[in-house]
Amino acid sequence: MTDADLFRVQAQVRSRVLRWLVRHDYLDEAVASDMLAWGHGGGFSLDGSVRLAAWDRGGLEGLARYCARPSFSAGRFEPLNAELVLYHLRKPLADGTSCVRLSPLELLARLAALIPPPRQHRLRYYGVLLFTEPGGSTDLPGGPAGGPWSLRVWPNPPRGSCSLALEGLSAGASSGRTRIFDLSGRLVRDLGPGDAWLWDGRNTRGREVCSGIYFARTDVRGRGSRTSKVLMLR
Repeated sequence: MTDADLFRVQAQVRSRVLRWLVRHDYLDEAVASDMLAWGHGGGFSLDGSVRLAAWDRGGLEGLARYCARPSFSAGRFEPLNAELVLYHLRKPLADGTSCVRLSPLELLARLAALIPPPRQHRLRYYGVLLFTEPGGSTDLPGGPAGGPWSLRVWPNPPRGSCSLALEGLSAGASSGRTRIFDLSGRLVRDLGPGDAWLWDGRNTRGREVCSGIYFARTDVRGRGSRTSKVLMLR
């Protein structure tokens, strides 16, 4: 594989990913065009030293095992009683928490959220959906920089309904539009404009959504966007 081959694959991946983000309204077309003009691959890298030869059956088996690995370790589960299940974390959290207690229904709800939709890739978290800020929110491209603001969701996880509100915006500037998306990027519900909303856990057809992970995205003109994760439990 030559340097020209690597550059061609990198450019193709970058172009397809940006088109997907624009098509699903995660990026503005103007922002995507700017990213295509960036130097150093536009934020996309390709390591040509990590590859498998067609004849490497052991390597292909290892790759298949890696892709088919479960999302959790069954060895870390410990049933306490008929009402509680203990899951031991691989590493303690910053506050010292080393395990999580869940009821059987809470455990099933969290496991169900990990199941990918039919014919969808297992890795469904893209750059604009990574939750790197406190509170599970991330800045989306678009709009000039301003003071910090966030989209608050409570209770989270909700059991049927939740409230959403903008925080950190001055009076007169705190008007945005909030929409709910599922993991595949499909629109679930448009909550409309405002600075506070109530989502009743229903989609645009008025039907209750199933348990799982959803994304609440708020766009504020001139101030960019925020996305917060909502774990719906039924």
